[in-house]
Amino acid sequence: MHSTAELNRDAIQALADAIDFHKNNDAFSRRIAIDAIVNDRAAYWSKVDYHQPVSCEFLDDANRIGVIKALGRVGAANRALFGDEHFLKSLIPLNEKASNELAMIREKEA
Repeated sequence: MHSTAELNRDAIQALADAIDFHKNNDAFSRRIAIDAIVNDRAAYWSKVDYHQPVSCEFLDDANRIGVIKALGRVGAANRALFGDEHFLKSLIPLNEKASNELAMIREKEA
């Protein structure tokens, strides 16, 4: 069993790796993701960058309130234009809670 400190360290390393890989460091979103990690919530990073503001807002909301509620905040017009899958595929889970949350959503869609 891993300690909370070890799990947090692993999630923060996953965040750093995702930022490095996708070249999309955003200080504001990074702080929100770290807050989710240290407060034991599902934590995500995104495959998109700040040039896609709706997706960035979705990322921040997912880290604050969870994916389902974040999708509800995207707005009907953007959900119709992009589809929920666009937003879900943009997320990179950083911890087990995030992986489990996405798996649960996928199961409900199936």
